[in-house]
Amino acid sequence: MNERKKQLFLLLFVLVLVTIGCITSTQVPPTEDSNAAYTAAAQTLFVRYTQSAGETAVAQLTQIAMRPTDTPAAPTATATASATPTLFLPTPLPPTPTPVPRYCDWAEFIGDVSVVDNTAFPPGANFTKTWRFRNIGSCNWTQAYSLVFVGGDKMGGSSAVALPGVVRPGEIVDVSVDLTAPEDQGLYRGNWMLRNPSGDSFGIGPDAQGSFWVQVQVEQPPSPDQYSYDFAANYCLAEWRNESIRLNCPGTIHNPDGFVLLLEQPHLESRHEDELAIWTRPSSAPNGWIIGEYPPYKVKAGEHFIAEIGCQLASPQCELVFYLDYRMSDGTVSNLDSWKEDYDNRSQLVGLELSRLSGRSVNFILSVQNKGKSSDANAIWFVPHIQSLSLKSELVITWGQVGGPGDACDELRVYLVGDEEGEAQAVSCKDGVDEIGWVDLTDVERGQVQEWVRELAPFDAETYRPSQGEPLITYLNFNGSGDADASSSDIKTIQKLAERLFAKISK
Repeated sequence: MNERKKQLFLLLFVLVLVTIGCITSTQVPPTEDSNAAYTAAAQTLFVRYTQSAGETAVAQLTQIAMRPTDTPAAPTATATASATPTLFLPTPLPPTPTPVPRYCDWAEFIGDVSVVDNTAFPPGANFTKTWRFRNIGSCNWTQAYSLVFVGGDKMGGSSAVALPGVVRPGEIVDVSVDLTAPEDQGLYRGNWMLRNPSGDSFGIGPDAQGSFWVQVQVEQPPSPDQYSYDFAANYCLAEWRNESIRLNCPGTIHNPDGFVLLLEQPHLESRHEDELAIWTRPSSAPNGWIIGEYPPYKVKAGEHFIAEIGCQLASPQCELVFYLDYRMSDGTVSNLDSWKEDYDNRSQLVGLELSRLSGRSVNFILSVQNKGKSSDANAIWFVPHIQSLSLKSELVITWGQVGGPGDACDELRVYLVGDEEGEAQAVSCKDGVDEIGWVDLTDVERGQVQEWVRELAPFDAETYRPSQGEPLITYLNFNGSGDADASSSDIKTIQKLAERLFAKISK
């Protein structure tokens, strides 16, 4: 029998003795005998002692029972009537919090600054994707850190783009990459991460290993067949800005810097529509601007700019000026026209003939300036587009010359466009056909050509005359609808007109 069992056995034995003593004391009968009285007093003292000892034993037994089995029991002190044992229970300790890991390189994604998920682009469109992050790691990000492509559709982007500067823990940075929409229609997604100077990639999420992405929809612009160019369908191909900074496309409503958005069901001042419109709001600065410059477009004969312009519904203090400008290849910007608009329950249909730009590649610029309350400066360009309005374009004169200084090969083509317009195209044909440009006929020139066409029959002519000591051959083809044969005087007059028009275009 081990020591612990012995102690338990002795304690139980004491409890039995106490119980027997209690029973005995209650069974003593009262008596007048002095010996009996003395005996009774002695028994009473014995009972009190045994009761006290029994209570102490019970307390000690309880403490022994609560001790761990592998801990030896401490020696038991001699019990006294005044000893009152106290039971102490262990106090639970508070749970230890699990430490949150803090990585050296760790990013928190805040939002898309430009090109939100599923933005639609036409095939081949160039765009810039910008993400916004906060550095939540413990290390500084420097320009040795970079944005890197990690999978999916690369969309013509660089494999790595250096960060713009130092980003300390807790600071925010915008990171951008230039991309190009694929040529085939569909949904495309490219995954990106950040990389430190050691070549280790990191990103977002609880383990700093999550990637972020750019996701776009490539689709053919829903431009009607009769439109040569649809400004609304291609609105994010333009570079939008205010007086000083570039704006995102699509933009964000209520941005004080201004914004641009595409509306599929625009609310004009006077009605609701179901065709595309561009909603532009200038910056909130006094007389604020918003300017959108489109990629180069080569204007063809007979084309017109057409749009309906006005204020958006529920913009009572809207006062705006709309501008249509263009930029030449040398950087020169010129104005084609401007229109004032205020909130008067009607919009304005504008049509502008582009003949002065025929054959030229220009960047068209849509601009709006606010003249009223900035919160109501909601400008609507409803179905802005370029459209050819030529009912019939007929080639009536072809003039060319070969030889002369430098063995030139020049050609001029004169067209009558319907009954109201005429234009001429000049090309150089020495090393293949290279267009030089276009020019509109004046009313006098157009009237003269129309008269020749009505009176003269078709003919071909070839003339030879020396020029600076070298032979020069001129060819003339005329497509008339009359019956009269052309005289030498007619041929010379037509040839002089062609030479003058060619010189006007090529100067």
